[in-house]
Amino acid sequence: MDYPLPPAGSRLIGQNQTYTIQEGDNKLQTIARRFNTAAQVILETNNTIAPVNPAPGTVITIPSQMLLPDTPREGIVVNLAELRLYYFPPGENIVQVFPLGIGQLGLETPVSTTRVSQKIPNPTWTPTA
Repeated sequence: MDYPLPPAGSRLIGQNQTYTIQEGDNKLQTIARRFNTAAQVILETNNTIAPVNPAPGTVITIPSQMLLPDTPREGIVVNLAELRLYYFPPGENIVQVFPLGIGQLGLETPVSTTRVSQKIPNPTWTPTA
């Protein structure tokens, strides 16, 4: 999601939103994707709702207001505590914010020794059926 950069000296971007859960909204993950955020962030903001089969008619807060990390506004900045990636495109007065997923505890990527066996310039890709 694109946000205009705040004025110098400010780090606040975006604005919180509300959403009324509809029939068929059976997972917070689905709602989170609609608002380009993480289900965990919605759950932390609305700690009284069920993550699966939340009650229709329930009004929840979508946390769309955030503080930019206190770092130089250039390139890519990853904030694991927020589960967000910030991208500051060069020459533009915007920041692009993306949700991050980091996996699950106990399911870490195994450490191994690998090697590149073949490099193909400009390869084609065919999706599997």
